[in-house]
Amino acid sequence: MEQDLSAARELQQTFLPEVPRENSAGVRILTEYMPAYAVGGDFFDLLDLGNGRILGVIGDVSGKGVTAALTMARVSSDLRRLATEASGPAELLERLNHTLATRIRDDRFVTALAVLLDLPNRRWVFANAGHVLPLLRRSTGVVSRVAYSSGPPLGIVAHAQYREEVISVASKDILLLATDGVFEILSASRRPCSTMGQCQFTDLVSGAPHDVDEIGARIRATAHASTPSSRDDLTLLGIQVA
Repeated sequence: MEQDLSAARELQQTFLPEVPRENSAGVRILTEYMPAYAVGGDFFDLLDLGNGRILGVIGDVSGKGVTAALTMARVSSDLRRLATEASGPAELLERLNHTLATRIRDDRFVTALAVLLDLPNRRWVFANAGHVLPLLRRSTGVVSRVAYSSGPPLGIVAHAQYREEVISVASKDILLLATDGVFEILSASRRPCSTMGQCQFTDLVSGAPHDVDEIGARIRATAHASTPSSRDDLTLLGIQVA
């Protein structure tokens, strides 16, 4: 069993993207993937579409362990195939949702968030499928939640439609996409929030230096200090504009 889980862990790593050091948008990228068990159901991807356009996707398969990991592998494969064919984040989620809805035979579902950084047109373009809200930190230190317009999670309604939310890009923007495992490790004895861990996540990002790697380091430190059995899969995708 231990050998099988070790092999599964290594196999799952092959589905995670290798983020290149350089990209056409000249942005800095942060990625963090920490499954709660040997394998997990979180996923992320980042594609350089060229000419200053970067597509990022993060998601969370319901459940944990091997079952969630198998679904994650399927979603990751479909995502790569569909990403270059879709006109934008909303169409990508719609096509991915339709594919999943025809294949999932039980009550599993997938939350996902897709974002396009379109530097030539100075805009962020978001589409949300029931996923937790990302944070956008401006160079002034102001932190706000974005991508409020959300459709249902993937795999529930075969022909669901998703709306795009457009926000202007500013110099030195930091965008942070996370799965709910990040919020769980932060939802300790701090000020109450209507959404578990969201306020604490905002506090951490607000109080950190304006550096995507330093923010990632603080989240990692918090995760390593938490009890492994008490946390969910944890995934983080960060983009910092030059």
